[in-house]
Amino acid sequence: MRVFTTEDIRQLPGWCAVVKKPNPVQVRFATQAGTLATLEGLVPYVPGDALLQGPQQEMWPVAYDYFRKVYAPASGQPMGQPGAYCKQPTPVAALPMAEPFSARTGQGAVLHGKPGDWLVQYAAGHFGIVGGDIFTQTYDAVEG
Repeated sequence: MRVFTTEDIRQLPGWCAVVKKPNPVQVRFATQAGTLATLEGLVPYVPGDALLQGPQQEMWPVAYDYFRKVYAPASGQPMGQPGAYCKQPTPVAALPMAEPFSARTGQGAVLHGKPGDWLVQYAAGHFGIVGGDIFTQTYDAVEG
């Protein structure tokens, strides 16, 4: 099984540039450290990190410093308060996967993907895995 840790997936055949659709997600902020069971594995979080809930009730944590750079309040609340948020249209690299695989997140957790899932690279060494059905609901290809 291939494990992605530091590779730049833009060097691999089949990758594409995508942006998150402007669909709001519900967010609350952690008051203590913990571990969140995502669809792809356990991911640790620390106080202040954003805990997001997606369209199929799936949840994932995002480090607060990164969250405030790429998400904006969608319902008028101040940044850092619970509520709806939308991701800014920042292009990222995505690669459809045909075999089981694993990837290391920016927080050091190891996620596990299955055929049909997408490997998404947010930054160098910062990966996420998105199920195929969720990917089509939440991402659009970048034109051009």
